[in-house]
Amino acid sequence: MKLDIRAQEARVPHTTTAAGEISAAVFRRTLGRFVSGVTIVTAVDPCDGQAHGMTASAFLSVSLDPPLALVSLDHRGAMLEVTGRAERFGVSILQEHQDPLAFHFGGRPDPDVQVEVCSRAGVPVLAQSLAYLVMRVSDLHRAGDHSLLLGEIEELGCLDDGAPLAYFAGRFFRLAVSAEEAELVPVGPDPVWM
Repeated sequence: MKLDIRAQEARVPHTTTAAGEISAAVFRRTLGRFVSGVTIVTAVDPCDGQAHGMTASAFLSVSLDPPLALVSLDHRGAMLEVTGRAERFGVSILQEHQDPLAFHFGGRPDPDVQVEVCSRAGVPVLAQSLAYLVMRVSDLHRAGDHSLLLGEIEELGCLDDGAPLAYFAGRFFRLAVSAEEAELVPVGPDPVWM
């Protein structure tokens, strides 16, 4: 599709400096305008057999043939080391009422949160998630302060009903859908990341 580019003032203010520097706050605020789902990435550490999990909103499908998806992992988190040693990892896509799990695995552990896990192909996934994927580690690419973990999907499943937990502008939302429109409705307190 061709674009008709005309000399118009953009409605969105630009915030880069002449040197192209972008502050972390502006980066978070701008990229936070992209609505995403919320996932829990899980894996078993082969060194000690312990299951680990972390919240991630940076998850996306990559390819249909072969079936590939990726998740972005912070270098400061333990999950990068665990998935680097594991052959497989899981991704559980959260339902709208599962924000307590997102907080629990996202840096606010809560001993009162009940985490129900089941094993799929030897990988732990959340039992009540909207959908799950089990992936074989395919590749790991360093990308700034994160690494992109690429996985080939070996098993997946989803519920036919239910709504996803959404992440937008640094907060969790649920989708309120009617016959005419859909809107984001805030849930829970503000997260600690982004």
